[in-house]
Amino acid sequence: MTHRALLLLGCLALSAQAFAQLHFSAALNNNHLWRGSEVSDGLVLEADASVTFAKGHLNAGLWGGTNTSGKYKEFDYHVSFMQQGFTLAVWDIFNFSPGAAYDNEDFFNYDAHTTGRFLDVTASYNFAALSPKVPLTLSWSTVVFGRDRGLTNDHNIYSTWVYGEYRVWQNNDWAVDAGLGVNFALNNENNTHTNFFGDHYGVNTVNLKVTRQVRLGKWHFPVYANALFNPQARKGYYQIGAQLLSF
Repeated sequence: MTHRALLLLGCLALSAQAFAQLHFSAALNNNHLWRGSEVSDGLVLEADASVTFAKGHLNAGLWGGTNTSGKYKEFDYHVSFMQQGFTLAVWDIFNFSPGAAYDNEDFFNYDAHTTGRFLDVTASYNFAALSPKVPLTLSWSTVVFGRDRGLTNDHNIYSTWVYGEYRVWQNNDWAVDAGLGVNFALNNENNTHTNFFGDHYGVNTVNLKVTRQVRLGKWHFPVYANALFNPQARKGYYQIGAQLLSF
């Protein structure tokens, strides 16, 4: 490698250090809950590695999750734009758990008719950015590509999940959050309301989450308990977990 190439690499490394910030987090839960459903039971490890740049307005990263039995495996890409409480995020989600009812063997398959992945776009706004007295976050998420083509597999039905979360109470160590989510499709098939998040439209998420900040010397991390009810599916789930690392 020439001296010019080494110099260029050094400059790029210094630029990345000056204008980008690396992040890593890991959490351990007794299950994996997502938008009103239990994606996996058993002990689940989740990890996210990302980089923030453009003065904190852009973030891109990799997210992965697996349970101890190996029956759940997921690997996602994500990128987001953030500005004063507003966030626009795009997730490329690939669940390659064994025994799936769809084709999840080819990680690089982006054929809309056969791929096992899907692209999810979420726009959200945290009203606490305007006033700390309004600890409310509203979000709109739509599946725009992939494994969301209805029963006939001839068009994308654009399954959508709208969610609101409000911080009910908080002090230095405790926080209590309540949430409500509804699901529907923007492009329903004839005579059906089936979508990615349920067999028909309606309320599929009612949750209450309690978080406690634990301090062990210089190590601070949150532990949490989350009760999630899905009135549409007539199911309920209970999650306990901890964010082991975050930096």
